[in-house]
Amino acid sequence: MKKMLVVLLILAMAMGAFAQELKWSGDVSTGFESSYLESKNENLPSSNDTTKDEDFKFYSYDADNGAPLRAQLVLDYANGNVGAKIKFKLEEPKKLGVNSIFDFAYLSYKFIDIIDLYAGKIDNGVWNTGGDEDGDAGEGLGALVQVAPIGGLTVGAGLYINDDNEINSEYTPGSSSDDGIFYADYTIGAAFDHDLFRVALSARASDTMLRQFWFGVSLKAIDKLGLAVEAFSKNLSDKDIAWQIDEKISYDLGALDVGLTAYQWINQVNSAGYLDGIGTGNSDETVGKYLEGVPAEDTKLGWKFSPWVSYAIGNILPKLSFAIGGTGVDGAAAKADIVYFQVKPSVGFSIAENASITFAYAFDNATLTPDVSGAKDITATQHAVSFDFRIAF
Repeated sequence: MKKMLVVLLILAMAMGAFAQELKWSGDVSTGFESSYLESKNENLPSSNDTTKDEDFKFYSYDADNGAPLRAQLVLDYANGNVGAKIKFKLEEPKKLGVNSIFDFAYLSYKFIDIIDLYAGKIDNGVWNTGGDEDGDAGEGLGALVQVAPIGGLTVGAGLYINDDNEINSEYTPGSSSDDGIFYADYTIGAAFDHDLFRVALSARASDTMLRQFWFGVSLKAIDKLGLAVEAFSKNLSDKDIAWQIDEKISYDLGALDVGLTAYQWINQVNSAGYLDGIGTGNSDETVGKYLEGVPAEDTKLGWKFSPWVSYAIGNILPKLSFAIGGTGVDGAAAKADIVYFQVKPSVGFSIAENASITFAYAFDNATLTPDVSGAKDITATQHAVSFDFRIAF
């Protein structure tokens, strides 16, 4: 009996020590969106030149795939030189699997104070600069080593396993995306952190194919001012390399927060991503489909500016954001310009210490102007109202 009590006491002490080193956090979010879209294409017969579409869906704005619910839990364990971090994330209850449940899960070990080793499904942002788009050299299923030889400098490399669904279909046109073969990803990265600025760069290769380069710099010299500039490409092996450049500036004045994010896309037809859902007046066509098959060299520069302003009044947070952008093509097969505009007012309420709700309205308008004699504009206008609930723990 005494031995059993001793064992139980040891286990209780061990679990207590483990619990002291373990930190956890998470959140759950859900909501809905109701929208009305009207598209008009006067190039079609009058009986078929207008399309109207109403949609209602449960939707979490935090979910990456537009699922109606997102729930996540992060466990962070640290004990001396050893650490572990796991993030459980559920966004699509109907499709459960390792990738949908484990966002990341990895072990870490610090060796002689300047070397950090990671193994597992890794999520590490050491080579990011805080802009709108982060590099992924520290992400993947495999191993990562980081070395900090001098103050502020971090260099390293990673070796990851990747399946063909990501590599073949996106970066090697024409290859099978379902042959069951796994490929190796190699990454390298470097970052230098100073009191006044931070600069980072990284690259990713698959087998012998260099396919991604990322560079970013952020300014830290001015208190409460955030400024970051980034540039990256994910198809360096292609003939026409596509680039994205983005700039983000923000200023935090306490209750008042203002900022602007700007984007430029080179050799990307559907650059801003919003073209897919903009109708052309025919239910089987979209602006995005109008541009399908256009060679990258015929693509005009894509651009987008997104300013915002918010002001906290106690537990209430009103916010107003805008977006304006454009793109187009100039080739033998098609000539057109596209301009897009959005205005989105919203108001958030803190209803408890860790719970909030947000109401929003969004007005979107897109116009495609064909550069063809006698052709008329193709327009689309959408109104959407949404509700979002979020609780953190």
